[in-house]
Amino acid sequence: MNVATEVKPIVWDEAYGVLKMLDQRRLPREEVWVEGKTAEDIYNAIKNMIVRGAPLLGIVGVFGLVLAITDLEASSSYTPDKFLEIAQKLKSARPTAVNLAKEIDRALEDLPLGDAMPFEIRTLLIEKARKLLKRQQDEDMSMARHGLEIFQTMDDIRIMTICNTGALATGGIGTALGVIRAIHWAGKKIHVYPLETRPFLQGARLTAYELKKEGIPFSLIADGASAITMKEKNIRAIIVGADRIARNGDTANKIGTFMLATVAHSMGIPFFVAAPVSTFDFNTSTGEDIPIEERAKEEVMLCGGCPITPEDIDVYNPVFDVTPHHLITGIITELGTIWHPSEESIREFFSRHSDVDIE
Repeated sequence: MNVATEVKPIVWDEAYGVLKMLDQRRLPREEVWVEGKTAEDIYNAIKNMIVRGAPLLGIVGVFGLVLAITDLEASSSYTPDKFLEIAQKLKSARPTAVNLAKEIDRALEDLPLGDAMPFEIRTLLIEKARKLLKRQQDEDMSMARHGLEIFQTMDDIRIMTICNTGALATGGIGTALGVIRAIHWAGKKIHVYPLETRPFLQGARLTAYELKKEGIPFSLIADGASAITMKEKNIRAIIVGADRIARNGDTANKIGTFMLATVAHSMGIPFFVAAPVSTFDFNTSTGEDIPIEERAKEEVMLCGGCPITPEDIDVYNPVFDVTPHHLITGIITELGTIWHPSEESIREFFSRHSDVDIE
């Protein structure tokens, strides 16, 4: 399987030292590129969802470190403490997606912050960012292959998904949407039912955008239509992404995922999570310990920039929820599928991979 998607959410322009980011808030009506010239630009791009998707946020965060060291060098104000302060701010931009903080911390490892010129540190960080992007692209392809194995003997495959888990979320071919792409590339008959994913409409705007570009048959549905769609359209599986997976397999993902898993469980429909190993947070015991980001009430009160509610009302806007591990049939990773995840099965799975430390 060597097919690749044409969708690219970021481009590093070395000549000008800027990170070009496809503004995902403007899709699908406009393809507008925003230039990140400073670490503050990157922080705002992450915070305001110009870029989103757990794996992609990790990559963008490391490019943010590149721009941070560039800023400090240009102003002749570099100190290790100032640089680490900016890194800490970048990590705080989105609290639920573990990849952002994890990849920034990884990039900081072994950097000679007190024993090198800023230019040398910048060169090391650019190389780390490029390798991370390539690693994610390779991991997406491996996940897709393992996901395809699950459906290898099936045809007329009807899959439901939520949010956006494609190239726009990873910089590769995607996680859950990468598996869907692999099924399509294998020549199997497939039909996808993406949820619109209120309130930010990542399904309606972004997943529909990617599926249409790829030529994969799909029918967009309202979030509230998921149960009847599972029943009436003979859904064979649910595949979703993840923003953080606890040590016991509890999984945080876009709001509405817990609802899908609960309904799927009641109907006997397999429920899969597709996520790279980097999305596992082995320092978090259960989903109860995962921080859930709440965003501005205006995201619920507006649709397409137009008010849809009475003024001055109270709004509860959690943008993630946690699916308990017992509702998950399997977690598809680049290393293989963890069936019926639990702390024991996850520990046993990773014990076969010496390069993964779960302690």
